Amino acid sequence: MNRKLIAIDLDGTLLRPDYSIGPLTLSVLRNLAKDEHMIMLSSGRPARTLVHFSELLGCPGPLSAYNGAYVFHASGPACFPPFDPTYASADIQKIFLPIQDKLLFFMGEDGKRLIQNRRFDFLADYFPLENIATELTDDLSKLPEQLKIFVFATDDETASAVHALVKESYPHLHYHRWKKAPLCELVLDSITKGTALERVAAYYGFAKEDIIAFGDSGNDIPMLSLAGHPFAMKGCKSAKLASLFPATEKGNADEGVAYELLKLF
Repeated sequence: MNRKLIAIDLDGTLLRPDYSIGPLTLSVLRNLAKDEHMIMLSSGRPARTLVHFSELLGCPGPLSAYNGAYVFHASGPACFPPFDPTYASADIQKIFLPIQDKLLFFMGEDGKRLIQNRRFDFLADYFPLENIATELTDDLSKLPEQLKIFVFATDDETASAVHALVKESYPHLHYHRWKKAPLCELVLDSITKGTALERVAAYYGFAKEDIIAFGDSGNDIPMLSLAGHPFAMKGCKSAKLASLFPATEKGNADEGVAYELLKLF
């Protein structure tokens, strides 16, 4: 069988509900890596989290963090030239300083520094405070000059106003509302998991028919669209994703990724 590029989302896809990787999945992916197939983890999570899971799997390969806003190789730039776009935190200050009293929570990071105004335990599961410089402050001017992501919480009316303002005046930014928590995020609009996969596939010379991809959410659609063998996780939270791609036989809680890979290989 030709060498394959296997792109896998983390939350709701590779990870079980307790954020762990099942034993069958560990075994299957480690064996595929030994056979020189390329495993690409792709997530909205930061780079430090992806490196942790890459090391756990024993699958050093290209990683796509922040939904494609940082693409790199776990073994260093000699294996893949990092792609590292950012946007100016000055834009965030222009948007939020006039309504700062409406901000219940905010967090911004550039991969090296994480600034937030208070602890948010739910978010810490996705953006851990280990291996990054952190600071608690209400001062938006303390944000890093360049950002990968800005996450905030506010009331519904203010969130809608921010969404409208971003759409009208900041087209380079993408507004997204989380489903699992009362949070919204702002990231670069031109960057997706799809652009990350496209970059990796082109660099290593993978054709579409040699790409396998798994996802469970709307932000996985660009990635799965580039794969010759795309899979939406059984019971995924995106109705659109489920309508576009074949479903895995099992969900993430039952290690659905591993079962589909065993069928393919």
